[in-house]
Amino acid sequence: REMMYGTAELRQRGWKELYVAGFYDFGNVTDNGLFSNVRAGVGPSILYRSPIGVIEMSIAWRLQKNRQIKPRFVFSMGPEL
Repeated sequence: REMMYGTAELRQRGWKELYVAGFYDFGNVTDNGLFSNVRAGVGPSILYRSPIGVIEMSIAWRLQKNRQIKPRFVFSMGPEL
C-alpha cells in the first residue's frame, strides 16, 4: 500500500484565541498508481486554541470534475502536530 497526502492552510487570528482559516487538502491511498486517483477538498474553518488543544469546526467540499458534491461538516479537537 502507498499513501500520499498534503494540506495547505491559511490562518488569520480573529479575537483572542479564535482563528479563521481556509484550507486545501489532497491525497490518495492505493495499491498501484499513487498519482492516478488523487482526491482534493477545500473549505473554511473556525479554530479555538483552548488549554486542552485546538478545537476546530470546518466545512469541506470535495473537488471533482462534472459532479455536484455536498459539503461535509468536520469537527476535531486535540493537540496540534
